[in-house]
Amino acid sequence: MMGHGIPDFEMVFNKIYPLATDNVSNISEIQVYPNPIENQFQVQLPAQIDGATLSLFNILGKRISTYVISNKSNPIDTTTLIKGVYILKVETPKEINTFRLIKQ
Repeated sequence: MMGHGIPDFEMVFNKIYPLATDNVSNISEIQVYPNPIENQFQVQLPAQIDGATLSLFNILGKRISTYVISNKSNPIDTTTLIKGVYILKVETPKEINTFRLIKQ
């Protein structure tokens, strides 16, 4: 049994779900700023993306809130968040990106 005790390790990680891509020129143009944040942050989508779903998680992985955005530039209010580190997941029809945010 190859694959560190996991049956079909090679098939799962190399054939079905590759860990890398050959297309490195397609880097995301989604911008999240400012970081660190105080009362709000902006999510800016590139022109070719029509909308996105944002999920904000605390550092323990608990989902704090979810937003559906359609504009190219979207302010997100953070006045109710306590100071700390958060993870923002941005899902578009073409990709999923994560960003680490620091609330001051």
